[in-house]
Amino acid sequence: MGRSGETPEDPGAFKKAQIDLAEQYGVHDYPCPAGGCLLTDPGFAKRIKDLMDHDIDFSINDVHLLKIGRHFRFSDRVKLVVGRNEEENQKIQTFAQGKDILLKVSNFPGPLSLLRGKFDEGDIEKAAAITAHYGKAKDLGKGEVNTKGPEEDHPQSLLAPPISRGEVERLMINE
Repeated sequence: MGRSGETPEDPGAFKKAQIDLAEQYGVHDYPCPAGGCLLTDPGFAKRIKDLMDHDIDFSINDVHLLKIGRHFRFSDRVKLVVGRNEEENQKIQTFAQGKDILLKVSNFPGPLSLLRGKFDEGDIEKAAAITAHYGKAKDLGKGEVNTKGPEEDHPQSLLAPPISRGEVERLMINE
């Protein structure tokens, strides 16, 4: 590699650098290295670094989840992923597992969010506030957010005031 921030003149050297980086971090299942590789995407790179910093035993499910949504870090043990559109909401639904909590604004269009980790009631309230922030109900001052585990039939409901933009930016990993 050249000076900081430069890419090598030889495309083969760039691909080798990508492969070396993947090996360094123990990533073995990745697409063919090229300019469009996720490992070269700054947002994805931040998310994968965050995952590796906070969850040494991460799964392929965790890696797939990195490819979608907005990601928020509440603590070393708690993370939230918020869908940006219907397609991402559906993917989030499919990646939900075990003790995850799914959050959705009721009565208004909005994202599906997934809360993962060792969370407490305060984390659920914060996740609901972020979910309300990205939903159409944010202009009302409070949004009703339904929460449920992926295998639960009946959601619970709570009123959540949308979180401030400053707090959203402080907690966000990928943007």
